[in-house]
Amino acid sequence: MNESQVKAYIQKYKQANKNFALIKASGESMSSSLEPIVDNLVKLQGLGLTPILTHGYGNQLTSLLSQNGVESQFIDGNRVTDEATLGFIQEVLFEQNHEFSKLAKLKGLNFLIF
Repeated sequence: MNESQVKAYIQKYKQANKNFALIKASGESMSSSLEPIVDNLVKLQGLGLTPILTHGYGNQLTSLLSQNGVESQFIDGNRVTDEATLGFIQEVLFEQNHEFSKLAKLKGLNFLIF
């Protein structure tokens, strides 16, 4: 989408009293494009929308598990969360959310992490 299409889309939903913008970002984009993602969240917030970001960190988790000799298990494309992986998941989420939080605060984004 170009900028005018994005503005038209946002205006359409803003006028319809839709106050939320749901954004899905992959773990890869959260690592490689975090600053542009935060910049866009700030823009959406500036337009009066409440951005909701949902994201993954699958690549980072797979890498950390591999470094620690833990093999990922998948069922129908979904990672199995067992006792061996739970601590690593918490570690990845803490580290990655910390990076997001630092940048978001720097850019003036109002946010909550769940």
